Amino acid sequence: MYLVQFMRNIILILDHYVDLVISQRYYLPIVPINLRHFHE
Repeated sequence: MYLVQFMRNIILILDHYVDLVISQRYYLPIVPINLRHFHE
C-alpha cells in the first residue's frame, strides 16, 4: 500500500514539475540548465 502512495506522490510531483518547466521555459532560458543540474 505504501508503494502505491509513493508512486502517486511521484506522479503528482512530476506533473507539477512539468508544469513549472513549461510555464517558465519561455521566460527563463536558464531554467532547463538548473533543472538538469538538480537531477544530478
